[in-house]
Amino acid sequence: MGGETVYRFGAFELLRDRQLLFYAGTPVHLGSRALSILTSLVERAGALVTREELIAAAWPTTIVDDSNLKVNIAHLRRVLEKYDRRQTYIANVPVRGYRFTEPVRQEHVDTITYKSVARYIPLPTASPLIGRAKEVVAVCNGINKSGFLTIAGAGGVGKTSVAIAAAQCLANQFFDCVAFVDLATVNDPQFLASATASELGIRSDSEDLLGATMRSIKDQLMLLVLDNCEHLIPAVAAAAERLAMGLPNAKFLITSREPLRLAREQVLRIDPLEVPANGIEAGDMVTVLSFSAVDLFVTRASEASGYKLVDTDCLTIVDICRRLDGIPLAIELAASQTVTYAPAKLLSLLRNRFDLLDHGTDKVPARHRALRATLEWSYGLLSAHEAAILRALAVYAGAFTVDDVVAVAPAAGVPSSAALEGTAALISKSLLSADSREDALHYRFLDSTRAFAADRLFDDPNCNQIRQRHAEHICVLLERLQGHWEDDITAVRLTNSAGRVADVRSALTWAFGSDGAVALGVRITVAAIPMWEHLSLLDEGIAHLSRALSEGRAAGLTDIGAEARLQLALASSLMYARGLTKAADDAWNLALSLADRSGEVECRLKAHWGRAVYDIHIGRPTDAAHRLHFFGELCRMLSDQSAAPDGERLLAAAEMYLGDFPAAKARLDRLSALCLGGGKRVGHAHFQINRAVATRTTLAMLLWLTGEPEKAAELAENTVQEALSSGHALSLCNVLSLTACPIALWSGRIDDAERYIDLLQQQFERGRLTLWAQSSRCLRSVLMIQRGQQNGIDLLDQSISDLLVAGSAIRAPIYMSMLAEALARGGRVEEARATIEAALARAAAQHERWCLPELLRVDAAIRSLQGAPRRAEGLLLEAIELAEEMGAVAWRLRAAEDLLALRTALRDSRAEPVRGFRSLP
Repeated sequence: MGGETVYRFGAFELLRDRQLLFYAGTPVHLGSRALSILTSLVERAGALVTREELIAAAWPTTIVDDSNLKVNIAHLRRVLEKYDRRQTYIANVPVRGYRFTEPVRQEHVDTITYKSVARYIPLPTASPLIGRAKEVVAVCNGINKSGFLTIAGAGGVGKTSVAIAAAQCLANQFFDCVAFVDLATVNDPQFLASATASELGIRSDSEDLLGATMRSIKDQLMLLVLDNCEHLIPAVAAAAERLAMGLPNAKFLITSREPLRLAREQVLRIDPLEVPANGIEAGDMVTVLSFSAVDLFVTRASEASGYKLVDTDCLTIVDICRRLDGIPLAIELAASQTVTYAPAKLLSLLRNRFDLLDHGTDKVPARHRALRATLEWSYGLLSAHEAAILRALAVYAGAFTVDDVVAVAPAAGVPSSAALEGTAALISKSLLSADSREDALHYRFLDSTRAFAADRLFDDPNCNQIRQRHAEHICVLLERLQGHWEDDITAVRLTNSAGRVADVRSALTWAFGSDGAVALGVRITVAAIPMWEHLSLLDEGIAHLSRALSEGRAAGLTDIGAEARLQLALASSLMYARGLTKAADDAWNLALSLADRSGEVECRLKAHWGRAVYDIHIGRPTDAAHRLHFFGELCRMLSDQSAAPDGERLLAAAEMYLGDFPAAKARLDRLSALCLGGGKRVGHAHFQINRAVATRTTLAMLLWLTGEPEKAAELAENTVQEALSSGHALSLCNVLSLTACPIALWSGRIDDAERYIDLLQQQFERGRLTLWAQSSRCLRSVLMIQRGQQNGIDLLDQSISDLLVAGSAIRAPIYMSMLAEALARGGRVEEARATIEAALARAAAQHERWCLPELLRVDAAIRSLQGAPRRAEGLLLEAIELAEEMGAVAWRLRAAEDLLALRTALRDSRAEPVRGFRSLP
C-alpha cells in the first residue's frame, strides 16, 4: 500500500517513516534522536512513556544515562515552542518519564511534498476585509518593487487591517520570517528596539539592542511589519533606515497616520471607503451595495444582529455612511448598534451627536471629527457598567485576559460578573476585539479606541484607584512566577511575561509618580527582577532597580530585605552587563552589607555566592573559596538545601584554580551523582546560571587537566549542546569560553575550536555580555596563531591588555603564557621573557596554581632559546614534579615531552641553543 503515516498536532506534521517534521509546511530541523523521542511520544499521545522506553527508542544499541535523554527532551521542547508558543506539548512525569499532552491525529496519506514557507510568527487576527482588495494588491506590489512601503491614513481608516491582509498574502515569499510589531503599546522611543527584538524572539542585554537584532537576522529573507508608528515618527524613521541599510534581504511595511519621510520610502495613502454620491435613487439595493462603505455596514450589521437590507433602508444607510465619512472603524461601531436601533433611529442619533461636536471644531479635519463623533456616540450608548469597564481596561498597555478584566473592575465600581458581561458587550459593539491565537483568550483595543478610552480614564474620578489596582495586579502576577522560572513550562511563562513588560513599565511609572505608592513600586521592582534577567533586559532592569532604591530610601522605607534584594539584583546586573567595574564592586559590597543586616538567609546566600563569582573573575580564588565555605555554613542553617550544590560547584571551580584538583574532582563527582542524576534541577532562576551546565563545565576542564582528554572533549560538546537547548546565553558563554574552546585549542582540534569561538562571538553580536568579550578575543587570537597568522600575536597582546583593564584577571596568566610562547617562536625572545615573567608573577599573586606547571614549561622553552638549557631542564623537572603533586596529567605530559626533546637536543648539540620545544600551545 502506497503513501505514508502522518501524525498531526496543532500545525505540526510528523512524517513517521521518513522521520521528517514540518510546521505549517516549513521544515523543522531536529536531530535523529530527538525525532525518535518525539515519534515515541506522539504515537502514544496522552499516555506515559517511561524514560527506559524513550532511551531504548533513541539509543537502541548504546548504553546512556538519563542526562542524555534530558538534554534531548529540553532541545525538543525548545524547538517545538519556538514555532508554537501556545502549547507546552511535553509534560514531565517525575521519576517515571514523559507524556505528550496535545491531541494527535494519525492519518495515512499519499506521499507529501512541501515547499519552503515563512517561519510562523502569528499575525494578529482581523475580520475579513471589505472594499480593500485594490489596496492589498497595491501594498504587495509596492513591497515587491521598493521593499519599503508606508501605509498612511487617518485613524480608523483600516491601515492595520490592510497591512495584516497584505502580510498574509506575502508570507510565502519570505522564507525566514514574517513578523508583526505593534508599536501602539510603546510610549517611549527608548523601548522601540526592545519591542522589535521581543517580537522576533531575540533576547539581548546589548546597549545597542537594534544592532544586536540586526546581527541576529542579517541574512534572513523576511518581512517586518511595524504598526501604529505615528507617535514615534523620528525614532521609527531612524530605526527603520538603519534596519533597511543593514538587512539587505528584509522588506519593511509601515503603518502610520503620516509618512516617515525617508528617501527609500514608498507611501500608499488609504482613503475612506467609497460612499454613494448624492442622487442615488431610493430602493436601488444593488447599486448601494456596490459601494464598499455600505457593504461594510450591512455585513457588520448582519453579523451583529442578523440585519437584512431592505429597499426602504437604502438611503438611510447611505446617509449614515456619508456622515461617517466612509471610515471603516466608525461604520463598524455604528453597525454594531443595530442590535438595539433600526437604521432610521441610528441616523437620528448620529445627527444629534454630530451637531453637538461640529461647534468650535473648524480646525479638526472632517475625518478625525467623524471618528471622534462616532466614538463619543458609541460611548454615550453604553450602560454605566460598560462605560466604566471601557475606561478601566484602557489601563492595560497591550493585550489582556479575563483575569485582567476581573482584577481592575472593582476599582471602577463594577462587580466581576458585570465586568465580564460588559466586556462581552464591548466586543459585540466593536469597541474591543477578542484574539485566541495565544495560550488563552486575549482582548485588544484598536489604537484609536484605546486612545479614546485612555482619555476617558484620565478624566475618571476613579483613575488613581484603577491604576493602583492595575499595579497591584501586575505585582501579583509577577510574584506568582517566583520559584517557577526553571520548571517545565518556563518558555510559556516567559512568553507571557514578555507581553507584560509594557504593563510593568506603566505600573512603575504610576507607583513612583506623584499619586503613586512607593512601597508598591519597590515590591513590583523586586518581583520583576527575574523577568528582566530572563528576557535579557539588563540595562532596563538596572534603570528600574536604581530608581526603586533611590525612591525607597527617599521615602524612608525600612524594609531592609527588599532593599537587599534590589541591591543584589543591581550588583549582578552591573557585573554581567557592564563588566568588573568599580561600580559593580561597590554594588556587591553594599549588597553584602544589606544582606547581612536583613538577617534573611536567602539574601545572604545570594550575596555571598554573587561576590564569590565576582572574586573568581577578578583573580581572587582564595577569597572566593573562603566565602564559599561560609556559604555552605549558611546553607546548613536552612531546612531547604536546594542552594547548597550551587555553592559546592563554585567552590570546586575555585579549588581548581587554586590547583587542588583532587578536592575539586571529588566535589564535582559527588555533585554529579547528587543533582544531575534525576533530581529537581535548580536552574538559572536561583543564581542566574544553569547548574547542570555549570557543573559539567568545570568537570570537563578537570577531566582534561587530569588526563582524560577524549572524555573531556565529549563532555564539553554535550554541555555546549545542553546550554544551547536551555537558551541561556550566560551558561553558554561559560562553557564555551572556560572549557570547550580551551580544550579544543590545547588538543589541536582547530576546526572544533573555530566552531566554538564563532558560537561564542555570536553571543556578543546578539548581546553585550562584557564578562566574556575580552576572553573571546584572546581565544580568537590563539586560534589565529595556531593557523599561522602572525598578526594573531599582536592581537593576543592587545586582547590580554584589554582583559586586564576590564578587571577580568582570572586565566590571564595562561593567556600570557600562550603569548610568550608565540613571541618566542616569532623570534621576539626578549618580549617573550618579559611576558612569561609577568605571567608567573601574576599567577603567584592570584594563587593560580592550576596552570603553574604549564607556565614553567613555557619559561623553560624560552630559557632554552636564550642559551640556558640546564636552567630549562631544571624548570621542566620542577613543572613535572608540581604537575604530579597536583594530579595535572595534561601539564605533566606536555612538560615531559619538552624534557625529552631538550635532553635529546643536548646529546646532539654541545653549544647550540635548543629550539625543539613542543608546538603551541
